[in-house]
Amino acid sequence: MKYLTLIPFLIATSATSETEMSIDEFERHATGRTFDFYSPQGLVGTERYLPDRQVEWAFDGQKCVFGEYFEWNGLVCFSYSYYGEVDNKPQCWRMVRTTDGVVAQFYGDQGFDGSVQYMRPTTREMTCT
Repeated sequence: MKYLTLIPFLIATSATSETEMSIDEFERHATGRTFDFYSPQGLVGTERYLPDRQVEWAFDGQKCVFGEYFEWNGLVCFSYSYYGEVDNKPQCWRMVRTTDGVVAQFYGDQGFDGSVQYMRPTTREMTCT
């Protein structure tokens, strides 16, 4: 009977478990897949993960841009080429695996700014304008 009292605790603990992903874990999780990114306000965009840490990104309804990702200080950082011009300011994220999927937490110049996006796998094609 004493084990039954542990069940609610174990369920609550597992429901809130989070694991920070290394760059290698993230690469294994993402390569060959396409994900939609959602903020609390809705769909932000879609990103396709190609071999060798290459990506194709598009904000919802906009043109696709190509880029790459790399590790910096434990974060996963993305650098994109906008129509031949390389963005010199990478976008860095802490990737966290949760029971609901992967959550990306944005880190700017001042550290974590509270912005999060939720990665959801998708099978639909990217629609770049």
